[in-house]
Amino acid sequence: MTTFMAVASALHQKMKFPVGNEVGEVQGDQVISRKCYVEEVRIEQKVARTDNVDRPGIFGMEKINLIEDTSVTTEEETEEVIISPPFGVVKIARTLETELKRTLLECLQKNKDVFAWSVSDLVGVRREISEHKLNVIKGYRPIIQKKRHLGPEKDAGYHQIPLAKEDKDKVSFVTSTGTYCYVVMPFGLKNAGATYQRLMDKVFEQQIGKNIEVYVDDILIKTRTADQFITDLAQTFQTLRNYQLKLNPSKCTFGVRAGKFLGYMVTRRGIEANPEKFQAIISMSSPRNVQEVQRLTGRITALARFISRSADKSLSFFKALRKTKNFEWNEESEKAFQDLKTYLKQLPVLNKPIPGEELFLYLAVTPRAASSVLVRKDGANHQPVYFVSHVLKGAELNYLTQEKLTLALVITARKLRPYFLSHPITVLTNSVLGKIATNPDASGRLVRWITELSEYNLKFEPRTAIKAQALADFLAETVQLEQEELWKIFVDGSSCQSGSGAGIVIISPWGEETNISIRLDFRASNNEEEYEALLLGLKAARNLGISRATLYFDSQLAIQQSNGKFEIKDDKMRKYAKALDTAKEGFTELNLELISRAENIKADHLARLASALNDRPDPIVAGRELVSQLETLDYMLTQVPEGYWRYDIHTYLTKKELPNDNKKAKEVKRRALRFVMIDQILFKRSFSQPLLKCLGPDEANYTPQIWFIRAIIAKDTLTYSGDLQNT
Repeated sequence: MTTFMAVASALHQKMKFPVGNEVGEVQGDQVISRKCYVEEVRIEQKVARTDNVDRPGIFGMEKINLIEDTSVTTEEETEEVIISPPFGVVKIARTLETELKRTLLECLQKNKDVFAWSVSDLVGVRREISEHKLNVIKGYRPIIQKKRHLGPEKDAGYHQIPLAKEDKDKVSFVTSTGTYCYVVMPFGLKNAGATYQRLMDKVFEQQIGKNIEVYVDDILIKTRTADQFITDLAQTFQTLRNYQLKLNPSKCTFGVRAGKFLGYMVTRRGIEANPEKFQAIISMSSPRNVQEVQRLTGRITALARFISRSADKSLSFFKALRKTKNFEWNEESEKAFQDLKTYLKQLPVLNKPIPGEELFLYLAVTPRAASSVLVRKDGANHQPVYFVSHVLKGAELNYLTQEKLTLALVITARKLRPYFLSHPITVLTNSVLGKIATNPDASGRLVRWITELSEYNLKFEPRTAIKAQALADFLAETVQLEQEELWKIFVDGSSCQSGSGAGIVIISPWGEETNISIRLDFRASNNEEEYEALLLGLKAARNLGISRATLYFDSQLAIQQSNGKFEIKDDKMRKYAKALDTAKEGFTELNLELISRAENIKADHLARLASALNDRPDPIVAGRELVSQLETLDYMLTQVPEGYWRYDIHTYLTKKELPNDNKKAKEVKRRALRFVMIDQILFKRSFSQPLLKCLGPDEANYTPQIWFIRAIIAKDTLTYSGDLQNT
């Protein structure tokens, strides 16, 4: 440079020197300069691999992206290879075996026409395949655009997807050489990504979910074996060629075993969290203001699918956000922050389920949060697929524990709807959630939830021993919540001149109390109303899904007759005792205990409240019912005579027997999909309502009955209409 008397400027990428009486000038290439700088930094700061275990199998990664940002970067070392001399360069994994590397290079060179080496190579997608349209409200005045400066690389668009002819004038702009309009879909439009996604779904319809994943302009070719990798790669190239789509060679990487895709690490073991995201939390210092806490909670949300019970771990952070004026970061918040950092150092690897395989769901609730984890069976172990967590707020904090579990199931089904629609789901729980979710006589919010869940293929099974280290934290904090214990049920009856009533108090093992006051809209003797209270209390418990309970009562007659210590001489009492024995059969464990009236004071007050009402609401169901008819009704619902409209469906669902006529048998199988059997009773599924009980002509005469309580959660006064006297 001294000899030439040259002056160089790194800022302007230029060098000037004297040439006779003139000034010579050499301009640098900013693109090449940037690549040299990035390569120098990469060499100086070698990034350790996230997956340094030598495993068989290859992942092919490609990126269709014409903008500066990229969401697919490999953690393995790569090298550049020339497939289209002199400047046609792509990246491949440095650790490929010699034979595989040779085969891969042959495949790339054979399909080099699929890459866009220059802007002129982007011939564009045919209009009949995809076209972008603008949804503009008529009458709106156009907005004046600023003057633009465009280069060839900025005029590419999303692979030249044609813009609708009638919309061209709506995307006009001014440049230094005149006014122009786009003929292809440009960047910056809000619905441009949706149009491109529809195009990619159409192009790769036969490959998505099998050997390729596509999100807008990101493509991931996934293969488990080296031989299949080349086949899948060639198939993808041919598909791109058929639709005139081009790849950006500077953003393609082939043959890597692990890499980033849509912000996650994709490896042979499964889906891992992006190291940059959880390292950002680990390296954070304790928040000093509300803005830093908001930054922390935002980063936690980005990793929520990997964090077990993330809502519980973040509760103290949400509390700190409430005090915007007097910010306080106390010891509880600091402990939760440090525990979170410890947990992030060993985040689980999420598995991808096989299409159609059975998945399992675990639920957990605490006073302020509801959580779940979806898992798949891998041999003897359960591997996590997705963690879901929800902070309870407002009225949700007052829900019963079983309602919170049901809410956790509903929230999980909403968030993971694609999994629930494409896989049979088994909910593993020791609670009575299964009985609640299939209860045809639920009310209030339970009706909405049960209706929403009825579209999925759900099963409920008790929990068994499980070997899964990734789920240890989730299960350790959940087993106590779902351990089924004895419920307490206090019942009492009241009879006076204005009428009769029953009072029921149900106390869960966790101390949650439900009070029920039911008016009996008929005259009953003292003994009759005591039996009525017992029967209604048991039916309320059954509707809540309770299987183990202790029933407390202050009537010695009913208790001793039920135990067989007192002889029953009256026919009415004999019918009541028989009905009571039938109602007890649905419980795994049921204890009847005699207590004093003073110990049953709350149930007594509820019964008196119902019996003393004169201006009572309209009865829920009008009519009369005999105890002897309970047996008749149960028989009619469970034993369907031949010739009834539901006989063939009932027989098929219970005995798997079909009519001899093939045409009729096919029709029965088709119709049976809309029905379900619960406790040997046939119910029809509904699109927007709870399950509907199926009745024949004879059973319809007995529909005015209320031996299933329809609003047991509500603490209102119900009206019961039914006379247990022979008429």
